Amino acid sequence: MLHAAKNLIAYGDRIVPVMESLVKRGLTDTVGVSVYTGEDLDNMLRYDVFTSTQVPMSIFDQRLIQKGYISRLKERGVTVFVRSVFMQGLFFMDPERFTDRDLIDYAAGPIRKIREYAEREGMTVAELAIAFIRDLDGVASLVIGADTEEQVRSDIRHFQSRRISEKTLDDIRKTFENVNIPKIMEVLSRPKN
Repeated sequence: MLHAAKNLIAYGDRIVPVMESLVKRGLTDTVGVSVYTGEDLDNMLRYDVFTSTQVPMSIFDQRLIQKGYISRLKERGVTVFVRSVFMQGLFFMDPERFTDRDLIDYAAGPIRKIREYAEREGMTVAELAIAFIRDLDGVASLVIGADTEEQVRSDIRHFQSRRISEKTLDDIRKTFENVNIPKIMEVLSRPKN
């Protein structure tokens, strides 16, 4: 998998033949591109050789769902791996302790809402976040980082959670359809003092 879609954009005329050769020679069954945006996916989908992708998606970040990309990828038979399910740990932060004005303005309310939905469902925030993505039609797998063995075990338990009720799914889709993901990601990527 290409680590960044920008490599495909910059070097596609050289990369694509190499990827096609790898598949043709039986050295791999699938090649793909890790993307950030729908535009990255549009570029990837220009080439038939790419049959997998890794995308950022979460309860807050539903842009690729809303714009129909997940459905398009499924129709094309592209295997979809999802990363950033917890928004780089944002879901576990305490909004009452935010000091950054932008986090207060853009993320505190949505975090409170996700906690409300988790409580309604009798789930943890992690279970809700995983179940929402895990059960999307067209998603093959989730990519979740862990620093310790206990985190891996905990994530495995979260994967075993039940499905989210239709009512809460509906509420999640509506509540988070306009979360300002670019602003939140900008804040999260700022150097910590």
